[in-house]
Amino acid sequence: MTLTGTGNPDFSQVEADAGQLQFDPRQALFFAEKRPFFLEGLEQFDTPNTLIYTRRLVQPVVAVKLTGKVSGTNLGALFGVDGAGASLTGTDHPVYTILRVRRDLVGQSTVGLVYTYRIEGGDYNRVAGADARLVLGPIYALALQGAQSVTRSIGGVVNAPLWQATLDRTGREFAFHYGITGIHPDFVAASGFIARPGIVTAVVDHRLTFFGRPGSSLESWTPDLFLFGRWQYDDFTSGRAAEDRELHVNLTGVLRGGWAITSGVFFESFGYDSSLYRDYALEHTSGSVTDTMRFVGTPHIRNLDLLLNVATPQFKRFSGTLLLLPAIQDENFFEWAPARILIVQASGDWRPTDQLRVSASYSQKSNTRCRGRCSCGWWVSTTPNGRTRCATTPAPTSRFSSATRPPASTRARRRERTTRYGSTGSCRTTRHQGR
Repeated sequence: MTLTGTGNPDFSQVEADAGQLQFDPRQALFFAEKRPFFLEGLEQFDTPNTLIYTRRLVQPVVAVKLTGKVSGTNLGALFGVDGAGASLTGTDHPVYTILRVRRDLVGQSTVGLVYTYRIEGGDYNRVAGADARLVLGPIYALALQGAQSVTRSIGGVVNAPLWQATLDRTGREFAFHYGITGIHPDFVAASGFIARPGIVTAVVDHRLTFFGRPGSSLESWTPDLFLFGRWQYDDFTSGRAAEDRELHVNLTGVLRGGWAITSGVFFESFGYDSSLYRDYALEHTSGSVTDTMRFVGTPHIRNLDLLLNVATPQFKRFSGTLLLLPAIQDENFFEWAPARILIVQASGDWRPTDQLRVSASYSQKSNTRCRGRCSCGWWVSTTPNGRTRCATTPAPTSRFSSATRPPASTRARRRERTTRYGSTGSCRTTRHQGR
């Protein structure tokens, strides 16, 4: 067992987060933990659905952590008092108590318990849950999870559940994944990370792998059929249809030498989520009177997307990936209308020497609503995001990293046919040195 503690730690030298594209504004973005105190033994706090998220402790005044494994039982315990700046009032100090226990069973099966408690002033949030992963033979695994949150706030005390079940087959030639997850609208994990509460998601994924003859150029090819549904929680429990429906057909080929190429066609239907546009209104003029009326979007937008992903082998000095996702028609969340969307993501690692590594990545998402669908002309939104990182490993070790981020979003004016990209950006450089 390892016991560590910290008081008023200085996180100013921690590497900056890389920017991310937000594909769905209804879901929060996840940023991984990078702070050294929390990174050590972080695997002991792993839970399905991220019921423990140490970045909730923003700037701890004091924190104590106990991690380790005893007689087949993994233990992670964390107690922390956060700075007042992380509270709603700006004066209270949120207090966190986190406990995670996971027991190894026969044949790589595990069972686990989790308990978190966050208190701030007179309010609190408690989450208690249990999970199990049962390995059923060499290629089957069943995972189950259930959790309950109890939250007290100015509105009273609210109880709400979270539940999940998955079944996996990991055969060499035939594999599948079945899963269903439900998160009640009132479920709160104040010490965890829930990207979007109030929904139920279900997935069915089947995959076949065919292998080429020894020495052939095509080593294997894998067709994949992916079905996905998303319901509002109350709609699911009432037996109503899914709000979002997706059918993805993918084909992956692995070539001799390590090249991997994936192509796909996505058929999707997204339903109108009134909660996202609760504050939207349209101006309406009748004669000399101008008023506003509530925005009501079209019930469904049907999407047709294409996918191409290419990954190079792990060459001695270089490796990289390129993803292109052109959407012939996709949902434009800005104004809830069909749009043409282009997503580009590229990344590469260059290793000029055994001690030096340079990593670069770039991603961009462009939304275009053409004149043919909108009488007022073209509409364009572009979100670029670039990052470079350089790491060296001599003795003493040093690491240099820099991130360059273009403007979060640039939009062309209506009636303009071209997108004007901002010429300014922000750059943050962080340097670490140690023995």
